[in-house]
Amino acid sequence: MAGALAGRTVPGAQAALDRMAALPAAAPWSEAVAEHMALHEALIEAVGSPRLERLYGALAAETRLGLVRLRAVYKDRDVLVAEHRELLDAIANGPAEAARAAVAAHLSHSWGGD
Repeated sequence: MAGALAGRTVPGAQAALDRMAALPAAAPWSEAVAEHMALHEALIEAVGSPRLERLYGALAAETRLGLVRLRAVYKDRDVLVAEHRELLDAIANGPAEAARAAVAAHLSHSWGGD
């Protein structure tokens, strides 16, 4: 995904991130999870690969469960938003290797491993 989208902006992903950032501080974590899922789904869909979309669809339930667990990692939703802004910027600015590295770092951090 990162290599395919390097050098491109993904308006749907940006819109999901903007919605996540605009959530009130007291919003339920489930609302942040919904926008988080929307952001990642928009990235997958932007690739334009039905095969990748099917693969992601098969993993979506597991992904959602993982995102629910992230509440323990992201005590402050602003940190989650900032990390995703950096991720989208890295993808939009390319090159492909930098985009891939940003995705790898994001996944490593998100699951609590450094």
